[in-house]
Amino acid sequence: NVEQPAVFNSALTGFLGRAAAR
Repeated sequence: NVEQPAVFNSALTGFLGRAAAR
């Protein structure tokens, strides 16, 4: 997708960050 929704990006970042923080 050319336009990446901030919500999707935030969710992805949060998920990855959470997994990494673990």
